[in-house]
Amino acid sequence: MPIPLQEEGEFNSTKIAKGVYASLGTITKITNLSNHPSITRETPNCRNDGTPYELCIEVEYEREDGKKWNSRFWGEYDTDQVTGRIKGWKPFRNGVQKFFTVMYGSKDEVGQRIEDDASMGETLFAPCIGKKFYRVSYINGVKDDGKGKYKDWDQVFLENVPIEEIQTAWAIASVNYKSYVPDAVDEIARLKDENATDFNYGANDNTNPTNTDEEEFEL
Repeated sequence: MPIPLQEEGEFNSTKIAKGVYASLGTITKITNLSNHPSITRETPNCRNDGTPYELCIEVEYEREDGKKWNSRFWGEYDTDQVTGRIKGWKPFRNGVQKFFTVMYGSKDEVGQRIEDDASMGETLFAPCIGKKFYRVSYINGVKDDGKGKYKDWDQVFLENVPIEEIQTAWAIASVNYKSYVPDAVDEIARLKDENATDFNYGANDNTNPTNTDEEEFEL
């Protein structure tokens, strides 16, 4: 019986929408990059613009192709405006809180695993190692070399979630995402056509099914 061969990119990711892909990975490590009074650092960890992180984790995961990737999630502390004391976490646009809520299934469970001073430790991290989740990345533009630029969505999904549920969640959320540039897919295809030659053989053979990918999945 013939073995069904996959198209390039199918093994590593699942298409969610135009220029949007979900990759299944297994968590191998979680690193705390937060700046918290309980953590002593020579210099604070900062964003590209120099702003220090408040809440931040880096999640390393191994995809189905065996390659290791990592993604960062951010959030902010809920701080007393008078004393400056950290009371907890702000829920608004808190990717760290979203990540752990998915991993544990409820905010209450996450809250019980956070330290009394709102910092994070192994009680929160350790049980997540070995868990599988879908990481969603969406096209953000075109690189100088004609390949797609991608950004990570701060929403993750457990491996048993139906793909249709991820598609629905993305369709609702993406309406407000100015960073999502689906037209970049068409631009990539146009650039490929411009760079194509009339030498219709081998890698340039338009009838070759291995050349039917929409764009190269690359982060």
